Amino acid sequence: MISHTRERRAHARAPHATAATVTTGRGDVSAEVFDLSVGGLGLRVAAPLQPGEFIRVRVQLPTERGPAWFDPDAVVSRVDSGSPRPTVGVAFVNPPPNLQQVLAARVSAHASRPAPRPSPAPRPSRAALEPKPPAAGGPKPVAKAAPKPTSPPAAEPPAQQVSKRELAELFRSALQSVADDSRSKKKRRGRS
Repeated sequence: MISHTRERRAHARAPHATAATVTTGRGDVSAEVFDLSVGGLGLRVAAPLQPGEFIRVRVQLPTERGPAWFDPDAVVSRVDSGSPRPTVGVAFVNPPPNLQQVLAARVSAHASRPAPRPSPAPRPSRAALEPKPPAAGGPKPVAKAAPKPTSPPAAEPPAQQVSKRELAELFRSALQSVADDSRSKKKRRGRS
C-alpha cells in the first residue's frame, strides 16, 4: 500500500529482504525488512507500532566479511496500517558508523545496477498477419460474455506520519534518555 502523502527522503533507498526483530517497550515483534537506507529501514511488522515509538531493531546484513548482526536504536517515523501486516518507516538514532558504511555500500551497489530492460514482445509470423477467408459452412463466431462489473477498490486510510519537528524532539529525548542512563551506570559503578 502506498502512502497518500508524498515525502522527500533524506537518503536514497534500496530494496532488501531479510527478517528482523523489533524490540519495543511491550516486547519483541517479528518484522521483515523490505528496504533500507543510511538513515533507516522500511519494515513489515507482525504487530502495530505507533509513530514516535522508540524501538531497537535486530537485523542481519551482508558485509564484505560475511553476514553481520546489527541492533541500532530507532524511532518509528511513519506507519501505514492499512494492510494485514502493517508497514513502518523507522529512522535510526545515532547508528554506529560500521552500520552506516554497510548500508551506504548496499544502497550504492543498488544504485549502480542498470535498470532491467523489458523483454521485447515476440514478433508474429507473416502467416499470422495475413487475413484468412471465412470457412464456408464453418462454425459461427461465438459472442463473448460482457465482463462483470467490479466494485471500486476500498479507500486506503492515510499513513500516519510524524513531522520533522516531532521527530527531532523524539531524537533529542531519546538521546537525553541514553545519556542519563549512561550517567547513572557510571555512578553505580563508582559506588561499588
